[in-house]
Amino acid sequence: IQSSLLGVALLLATACSRTEPGSVHASTGTVNSDSNRTATSQSNEKSDLDHLATIRKALVADDSLSVAAKNVQVLTRNGDVLLRGKVPSTVEREAVEAHARGCAATRAVDNQIETEKN
Repeated sequence: IQSSLLGVALLLATACSRTEPGSVHASTGTVNSDSNRTATSQSNEKSDLDHLATIRKALVADDSLSVAAKNVQVLTRNGDVLLRGKVPSTVEREAVEAHARGCAATRAVDNQIETEKN
């Protein structure tokens, strides 16, 4: 019983210490960044998945993009889009961002895509 209570206490402490992206951390006063999101942190809300699918379809349909650009990581949550990966050029980096911004559901884009050259 004692180990079960310890496990529950640890679980509650962990859950309470999490903050939403963009929120202000109570003890430090800093804004919680979204930069550590991974594919497993993709929201499963229908609106977010639809948003993701719309952006992905636009990327795949663009014949001017390289395979690398079509396969950048795209994460969506509440209208916010996070882009990650590596593409051959700045032109493609900007094209991927333009596709994300062109989606009606997009509120903001955090473009973390790296380029191999300019």
